Amino acid sequence: MENIVFRKMLVGEEIEANILIEKVFNEFVAPGYSERGISEFKKYVTSNSLLSREKDGNFFIIAVHDKKFIGIIEIRNLNHISLFFVDKKHQEKGIGRRLMKKAIDKCQAIDINIKTFSVNSSPYAKKVYEKLGFKQIQEEQSKNGLRFIPMSLVM
Repeated sequence: MENIVFRKMLVGEEIEANILIEKVFNEFVAPGYSERGISEFKKYVTSNSLLSREKDGNFFIIAVHDKKFIGIIEIRNLNHISLFFVDKKHQEKGIGRRLMKKAIDKCQAIDINIKTFSVNSSPYAKKVYEKLGFKQIQEEQSKNGLRFIPMSLVM
C-alpha cells in the first residue's frame, strides 16, 4: 500500500484518533471484555484523555492514508506501549510493524539505553505482539474489568 504517512499525532487530532481506536476496539477486543472493562477502556481513550496523556509526555504516532487515520501507537515512558490499533481494512499489510518500528526508533533516538519494551496486551492482540517479537512474561490478569497479558520485547 502506497501513500501512507507515519507521523506524530498533532494537537486537535484526538477526536479522529478516538474514533479509530474505538472502532477497532469494538470489533476485535470488546467481545472478550465485560461491560465494566469496556467502560474503563472507553474512559481511557476519550479525546480529552488522549490529549492529557500527550501533554504529560506520552507520544502518539499515527499512520495516515488518504487523509484518514488507519493506525495509531501510544508510548509511555519511552518503553511501554499504551495503545496500538490498526484499522481492519489495513491489517496484515505491515502497517502495525511499521508503526512499532517508528515508535521504537523514536524511543531509542531519545535514549539509546532503552532495550526493553513492555505492553499489557489484550487477549485478542497477543498473537499480534508475538509476531512482532514480544514474549509473554506473566499470566493473564484483570484490573477494573480490563483483561491483559503482560508481555515484553527485548532488543
